[in-house]
Amino acid sequence: MSGAGITARNADRILHLTGARDLHFSARASQDGPARHRNHRPAMGASPRFDEYVRRTTSRALIHEVIRAVRGPAAET
Repeated sequence: MSGAGITARNADRILHLTGARDLHFSARASQDGPARHRNHRPAMGASPRFDEYVRRTTSRALIHEVIRAVRGPAAET
């Protein structure tokens, strides 16, 4: 199973070049988190590169884009 960095732009090519039959992808999207009070001075965790006020989610739209890229528009069900 191929994974890491899979997008609608490269999914079909990865399947054809590798012979893989399955893909593992996160379809990750970011949205504003629900926190009301935001103190941007202290950083949570070991790495300050992540915005603690952003919620990372799986995007239904991105999943459908990858499926369409691999199977075509008829795969909308």
